[in-house]
Amino acid sequence: RQQFDYQTRSGSKLFKGNTVLVYSDFENNFPFPPKFFGNEVAVTTEEAYKKDSSYWNSARPEPLTIDQQKMVAYRDSVEVAHKNRTYLDSIEARFNRVTVGEILYNDIGFRRDSTKRSIYFSSLLSTVGFEVVGGWRFGPNVRYFKQFDNARWLFTSAHVNFGLKNSDVQGSYGFQTMYNPRKQGFLWFRTGRSFYSINSFDAYLNQLKASNYILHDFGSIFHRRELFNGFFVETNVDFSNRQSVAGYDATSVINEIIEEGEALKFEAYRAFITRARVSYTPGQQYMTEPNRKVILGSKYPTFSLTHRKGWRGPFGSHVNFDYLEVGVEQNLLLGTLGNSKYTLLTGKFVNSRGLPFIDLKRFRQSDPYLMSDPRYSFQLLDTAMSTTGIFLEGHYIHHFNGAMINNIPLVKKLRLQTVAGGGFMWVKENNYRHEELFAGVERIFKLGARRRLRLGVYGVLGQSNAQAPRADWKVSFDIIDMWKREWSY
Repeated sequence: RQQFDYQTRSGSKLFKGNTVLVYSDFENNFPFPPKFFGNEVAVTTEEAYKKDSSYWNSARPEPLTIDQQKMVAYRDSVEVAHKNRTYLDSIEARFNRVTVGEILYNDIGFRRDSTKRSIYFSSLLSTVGFEVVGGWRFGPNVRYFKQFDNARWLFTSAHVNFGLKNSDVQGSYGFQTMYNPRKQGFLWFRTGRSFYSINSFDAYLNQLKASNYILHDFGSIFHRRELFNGFFVETNVDFSNRQSVAGYDATSVINEIIEEGEALKFEAYRAFITRARVSYTPGQQYMTEPNRKVILGSKYPTFSLTHRKGWRGPFGSHVNFDYLEVGVEQNLLLGTLGNSKYTLLTGKFVNSRGLPFIDLKRFRQSDPYLMSDPRYSFQLLDTAMSTTGIFLEGHYIHHFNGAMINNIPLVKKLRLQTVAGGGFMWVKENNYRHEELFAGVERIFKLGARRRLRLGVYGVLGQSNAQAPRADWKVSFDIIDMWKREWSY
């Protein structure tokens, strides 16, 4: 028999609990055959959700205490009340009531719990948009979501907008669906017309320049599926008609703040591009639920191979290139020492006979003062770079989660966390090399019941064979992903 007692505090409230495990009819030193324990660590069947109290009373090795019985009775009564049709209808009616706040800034939503459907229409504030090219745009959007009983779901959205300065209409329509939760089967489609960033991952100052944008009419299909445990296949099909924005009036209030370069000038052309990626995580552990698979991770890294091809001919496409990339990435959980994340990439254009400037392999320029995601970028790269040749890059970050400073008297009360990492890059063209290290402190702040904000301050030291060693400092602002309960890095 094992008993675990624990407690936690939320504000002024103290919550206590315990777990009792009773073992019987077991054999010591049982000779398990090789590979007896697989990667599936837990299974929940459909019947498990339908067991009544009589089953649990007979299966429970120890009777509940009086306090536990009161807790179960209270929880069951709350569950019954929440499933009551009158209660559900009242909650639905309250949600569907249109308010002034929704009309002005919070989007107008309607949902039907009985069919697990919801639809949202844009508020007046969300109809207002701003583009680097041409400035203000106005237009509505609508979103629709449908949840199915078997854990499948469908999401679709559409929007259209009108540019005041150039009197042009743009918009898009798309849908995405999780069609097979057991195999992580996911399908995504989108089509429309919009301004497109040549390097959407570039420094934020470069993202505010019209010279970083083109106009494209596009259609895109993405598909992902797990073929066997840990082995995923992703495919992309993209078609676009790419046009220069040199004929647009690109002036806006941004031009008064940031020095602007000329818009990229070129003859309009079509691009039909496919992307195929396979990835494999050995030893991937998972749980099986009645309608879905829950991936838990692995002690081994994820290996990936990507092929991106531009096709000449189909749909009048003018491009012709082949790009190969190999990657390794992993999230290491090191117990009380914290957790580490690293990424290694190498790649090369094996065919560049019809390679447009837009499709080059790019390395983002570092942002002044702001920390960018250190798993995929550098903090002291003073210019944006591109290449067609072979390259090698690596990134590493470790969060100590209090392991370094929590034993220092009084410092623990500050609730600071230390972090360190670094990166390197080598590009064959010009034999360019860059290395850097960083370290800093972070602190997490509450923004309501679930939302969290993480602030960070870091010192960075870097050098390259084209630049002498130099130091700088960075700050970061990160909002936790409430769905995944994860930070950006």
